[in-house]
Amino acid sequence: MSNLAIRIIAALVIIPPVLALVIFADPVYIAAASAILAGMAGYEFTNMAFEPEYGKYKFLVSSLSTVIACTVCMIVKVPLAPMVVLMTIAPLNFLLFMFAHKDLKKSVVHASMATAGSLYIGGLFGAMGLITFYDQGRWWFLLLMTAVILNDTFAYTFGKLFGKHKLHKVLSPNKTWEGSFGGILGSVTCAVVMQQFFIEGLELLPAVILGIILGVVSQVGDLMESFLKRSFNVKDAGKLIPGHGGILDRCDALMLGAPLVLLFILLR
Repeated sequence: MSNLAIRIIAALVIIPPVLALVIFADPVYIAAASAILAGMAGYEFTNMAFEPEYGKYKFLVSSLSTVIACTVCMIVKVPLAPMVVLMTIAPLNFLLFMFAHKDLKKSVVHASMATAGSLYIGGLFGAMGLITFYDQGRWWFLLLMTAVILNDTFAYTFGKLFGKHKLHKVLSPNKTWEGSFGGILGSVTCAVVMQQFFIEGLELLPAVILGIILGVVSQVGDLMESFLKRSFNVKDAGKLIPGHGGILDRCDALMLGAPLVLLFILLR
């Protein structure tokens, strides 16, 4: 069976329960799911970034990513929660890694990666979970998710049909500017459909602008994930999802798009 067929089958299995969760579940459960995914993604990050002798710290970054995602979602009830985490996360990591290894330089590097990785992963997954707590949050989350999916689909199709000019030869040699344009078109199409049929009070022009931004940011998120994987010399962040890789591989665009959708909601 081809890799494309495996990817399609995996997507068909995963998407229905995710849609059911987003549309029908209480926001608390969506936030909990985001926090769990953050923990899994944190573990994938340490698998890529940490050397074997630091293996016992993998669950540290995983746990911190989950805690940060939870505290971001808690901002609706406990506004000071994220501030407390921001003030304590770096000192905690450096304190723990002080005793990690005799090579202090390595320990400092890993402490820095643990801090950056847990904030990056936990903060962005937390933003995903936070979206659904706001008015029409389910539909905003659905807009984010479908914009990313259509971005991927349109980018792949346009790239195959018209792709000639490479987007970034080092980070992603298979991506083209033509595919990139197609991806943005897919995100705009999604935003307009959501504006017309699902999200009340969203005007057409802001919807188109949001679609363009999500189209660009989705591709930047994908390139950032490629940047991380190539830096650590791995093909995929994980192997959890057949044909797709790990949580980080599949959620890279969602992660970067979530805070922008959240900001869009708050500034309306």
